[in-house]
Amino acid sequence: MASRPSLERSIKRGSTGIRTFELNRNARGSSKMSSVSGDKKGHLPVDLLFPGGEPPVGVHVEELGQFGDPKARLKDDCPLALDVMLDQKGALDVYDEFIQAVVSECYIRWLMLFDPQKIVALLRERGFAERFAAQGVKVCVCAQRLPQKDNFEYDWLEFVDLEAAPDYQSERDVALTAQQKKLMLPSGVHLQNLDPTKLLQEEQTPATGSLLELLETRGLVSLRSSLMEAIKQTVQSFRFTAPKLDYKDVLTTVSEQSFDQKFEEAGVKVLVCAEEASFVSSSKVWLEFVDLEKGPTHYASRYDASLLLNRRFVPEGVAVKELSRANTSQDEKRLEELLEKKGLQQQHYQQLEDDIGTCSTLTLDKILEVVERYESVFASNGIGLALCRSKGEFWIEFMDQETIDGTGYTPIYNVLNTNQIGQGMHIPPAGVAIEVLGSTNTLKQECPKALKLLLEKADARPEYDKFVDALTDNKHHAKDMWGYWQISSIQTILDEFQGEFHDKGIHVALCKSQWASGTNCWLEFIDLAVAPPTYVPIYGVQARRSVFDGRHFIPVAGVEIQELFVGGQAKLENECPPEVLELLERKSVAYEEIAKALGPLLPDPLTVKEMAAEQAISIVTDKIIQQDQGKEQMKEVGVEYASSLTGTTLTTKSIEERWKVAIVRMLYTLDELSTNLGLDTKGLKLALCERHAESANHYWLEYIDVTVAEDYVPSYNAGNLSTQILQTTKATVRFPKGVAVEELLEDGNGLAKCNELGSKVPPQVQEILDAKDLQQEYESLTTALCQCGIGPSAHWDCDKVQQIVQAMGPAFEAKGVTLCVSYKQERLKQKVDAQDLGKYEVGYWKGYQWVEFIDRTQQPNYVPQRGVHLKASKEGGIQMDEVVLVGSLAWSVGCIVLASMK
Repeated sequence: MASRPSLERSIKRGSTGIRTFELNRNARGSSKMSSVSGDKKGHLPVDLLFPGGEPPVGVHVEELGQFGDPKARLKDDCPLALDVMLDQKGALDVYDEFIQAVVSECYIRWLMLFDPQKIVALLRERGFAERFAAQGVKVCVCAQRLPQKDNFEYDWLEFVDLEAAPDYQSERDVALTAQQKKLMLPSGVHLQNLDPTKLLQEEQTPATGSLLELLETRGLVSLRSSLMEAIKQTVQSFRFTAPKLDYKDVLTTVSEQSFDQKFEEAGVKVLVCAEEASFVSSSKVWLEFVDLEKGPTHYASRYDASLLLNRRFVPEGVAVKELSRANTSQDEKRLEELLEKKGLQQQHYQQLEDDIGTCSTLTLDKILEVVERYESVFASNGIGLALCRSKGEFWIEFMDQETIDGTGYTPIYNVLNTNQIGQGMHIPPAGVAIEVLGSTNTLKQECPKALKLLLEKADARPEYDKFVDALTDNKHHAKDMWGYWQISSIQTILDEFQGEFHDKGIHVALCKSQWASGTNCWLEFIDLAVAPPTYVPIYGVQARRSVFDGRHFIPVAGVEIQELFVGGQAKLENECPPEVLELLERKSVAYEEIAKALGPLLPDPLTVKEMAAEQAISIVTDKIIQQDQGKEQMKEVGVEYASSLTGTTLTTKSIEERWKVAIVRMLYTLDELSTNLGLDTKGLKLALCERHAESANHYWLEYIDVTVAEDYVPSYNAGNLSTQILQTTKATVRFPKGVAVEELLEDGNGLAKCNELGSKVPPQVQEILDAKDLQQEYESLTTALCQCGIGPSAHWDCDKVQQIVQAMGPAFEAKGVTLCVSYKQERLKQKVDAQDLGKYEVGYWKGYQWVEFIDRTQQPNYVPQRGVHLKASKEGGIQMDEVVLVGSLAWSVGCIVLASMK
């Protein structure tokens, strides 16, 4: 074997071991880079295989390449992070011998692939597993077939630092049997392994442990024996190779002989589970017995074999016609049965299929035109149509409305639902239609379906056509010379036509917002007879204005703000914005009275630098506290120190802690102030607001003229916060009353904890569900999230979750509750002590997802404030990085002072 490159050579060569942690990322945190072993074709798609786009801490990956010269790559390339870990563990010699054996004994030349099963045998039979374990390292041989990558199988090695990740277990470990997978099953789910060799050898496969206890309790021992005997009959025997068990045969046996129904009658659900076969290994099949009384309410196995037959996750009553690939026989049979049941003539379906076949290329516009043409024909026979698109594939879902009514099923990827914006970030209620301001040609030639129906009902199509002509006419300059829409010009044109739309009972609002997908501009056409009377376009450019660099929105008129922390100082007296003074004068309220009451309650008017320096000097002059302890406290901006002057322990509040105390005191004072000044009778309301972010905190007062902004509710009112909080590694996220959240939890390995979703409903969410009668819709939402919201690496898939919420949103919106998905990503660091490199830090990302339930009666203008579309806070807030930096510098200065004193 060629000698393994030295650490120095790995660095010079640009080994991507460091990039195992430092991956380039898009807005949601998934990796744009797909390799951990170099920039070559066909790399390991890290973003699809690991939650968060990278291996967990303590796990190091080495790819078993499938392209180029895999043997040479495995011999010559060693990721730097892996090299450092093995060097620390003293396992480099074992690693060298192991790689030499893999290259020489486990390579299938005619396939140009490594055989994972041979590598597993090599680890066990040659003692490499024990030798690695003796050095504190575990080696896993992993394989994963990815539908997103043309069903290609990827193979790799995982070297686990048992000190950093003692409990880590890879679900893609090819040596992991179905029996071992039971360790990952939730309580109430019991496993039965189906090994074809053992099935043939044993006259009767016994049940053991918790499964046996469940079967005896429910009187199902004999039924289970009959099931195993029936499965045994499906095992395929071969003369020269091992017997095989096809999961499709097991599924047929369970369903056709009614075993599933018999078990379910006794309170037990039987799931046939499987992992599909790879090039060099046969498929693994097992049964999962779910206790319907004690098990998870919405349990859905990631290995449910029934879903392998129908990859679109559709329920009974829904048939699928694939457009980008051939239909399965099961899909064809279900479609034929549905058409026959509804008495729909075969010729209608054939015409639809023929018209789609005439499309030279499968593009959204062409297919959409065909499907919309036949939509009414199928609807008249009780069949709904949905054209779906995901990851470049198209298919049509035929829905038996009689069967699915009441189930809450909605096609997740339905592109016929165009009445949404920002990839579902905003879905308006009934009676409001959206038109996106995209290209000029699209605006002239296409009218969204929801808008078309609204205009036809109001007989306002002529007014709409004239309005569009004015927008697209160059002489009105609705676009600048670079082709970007000009908000001011559009608003001017809209004002000219607004009266004509009002005569037809329609109000048009120009809206703009920025999400992860970029800046979005659109028009909202509001049917005043249908839309909720309290509906206000929360993104309307005339209805609101942004403050704090777009992080908060207030009405254009009737609300003014006054920041309480400006330029590093907390001040209220003698510094009042002219707009606030003007509002107070209109309401006959003296600003001096407000400043006199609230000013003394603010934190001491010291700058950030003065506060940090003051604390540093206090710490270093205290002879009781040791240097290291004092330094550690300074990094945290201080908690407490012992005073050598007074002999007592004093508490030095950090900036944020001082504000916490001030906020509480000011809230009590505001109530008294409103009474003493008679603000309620004068139509004025004061709200004390705070907004926390990683990079900066903002504190401000909102002066609200309730006669002008009657329906406005401050989203950050410190006196109107819910008791529910969401804790991340770096932040505590709080929400106003009327907003409840359900966090999409993951376990320590980043795997989605879907079994807890719906079974442990947060009290605040349950309160909204009960008040709005949304329990059934909520159960449909959680079921869809559990079944379809999990990515290929068993973590929550942000795109899928967003699409599910987008599909389910209208049902909630109809009852006055808005759904939205929020995502917060944090950059974390881990210290690594490399013997050759010294101490250094590696960074990794961790994401948090949650669904927000917004009660529009309590929060009519609330906008989700957390997500990947937010930028870092800029000027005007307390900059946390500055606090820590200045504090560290002050500590250094204090040490010099202390040394001179000695």
